[in-house]
Amino acid sequence: SGIFVLQNVATGKCLDSNSAGNGYALGWNSGNYQKWNVVQHGAYAKLYNVATGRVLDSNNAGNVYFANNRGDFKSEELWASETKLS
Repeated sequence: SGIFVLQNVATGKCLDSNSAGNGYALGWNSGNYQKWNVVQHGAYAKLYNVATGRVLDSNNAGNVYFANNRGDFKSEELWASETKLS
């Protein structure tokens, strides 16, 4: 757990957001919209945007988006990480 900037290995761009809750990748800018509070929940993690408080969410259709935090740990909001990146 802690505050992280998530950087794409291929592009070098960082996961970013804005006040409307849109998500995209931009070059590093040290802003709070690029900072993510990663909270462990068992073997998984929930990612909260530091600036908006929204969480990284997904659905069965494969869409990824930022949702208002409901205060629970539904599986669509939990993420696992791979330890080997290359």
